[in-house]
Amino acid sequence: MLPYDLYCPSVQSVLPTRVCKHCGLYFASNIMLKKHIIGVHKITGMCQPEVGRVRPLRIAARRQQKLMAVIAFTKNVEFADWVDEDDIDIRGLTIPKD
Repeated sequence: MLPYDLYCPSVQSVLPTRVCKHCGLYFASNIMLKKHIIGVHKITGMCQPEVGRVRPLRIAARRQQKLMAVIAFTKNVEFADWVDEDDIDIRGLTIPKD
């Protein structure tokens, strides 16, 4: 999945440093990336780097080949992002119709 800041000239040089090395998610700031790594990979273990896919809590919407995945950030914090169907593990989840 392409980062949404890909075509912003002021941040192109730092894009590789803002991608989680475990699950491949892009974050707009290093602070959010650091919180993600601490909250998800060290505490909850929600992302599975060996599988290469993110396991969302639920799917909120669908459009063409993308799904709006709701992903746990920490115990009480969730975020949603459009993700390619091939990049997430949707086994057992209900997917809304187009």
